[in-house]
Amino acid sequence: MSAELKSGVWVVQGSMESRTGVAEVSIAKRTGTILRVVHGK
Repeated sequence: MSAELKSGVWVVQGSMESRTGVAEVSIAKRTGTILRVVHGK
């Protein structure tokens, strides 16, 4: 997993196991609001 702050939004991405695909979550730094959740294989 990795996290990067981009323009006030934390973007967390990675995978727990290589065969489960990659997840990405965007979270507003100021409010903690989840803005986006994506999962792909």
